[in-house]
Amino acid sequence: KNYLANSTDVEERIMIALRELYDRFGKMIGNEKVIELPFSKTDLASFIGLRRETLSRKLSGLMDEGKIHVDKNRIHLKT
Repeated sequence: KNYLANSTDVEERIMIALRELYDRFGKMIGNEKVIELPFSKTDLASFIGLRRETLSRKLSGLMDEGKIHVDKNRIHLKT
């Protein structure tokens, strides 16, 4: 199923995409779910259907909310 097509909320689409990527590429490090992105954030934005700038802004917002932490091409899921 393509859950991304069903959601109009941008942050929700990003979180769905990150959970999908975690299922495919992620690993547990300590008590955190960590995704090593196998591609650029520009590619991630295209995958989600966003502009790169929009993705960056929304990732910053998700970090401020404590839902994720981004370190270069590594994303830590907090939720």
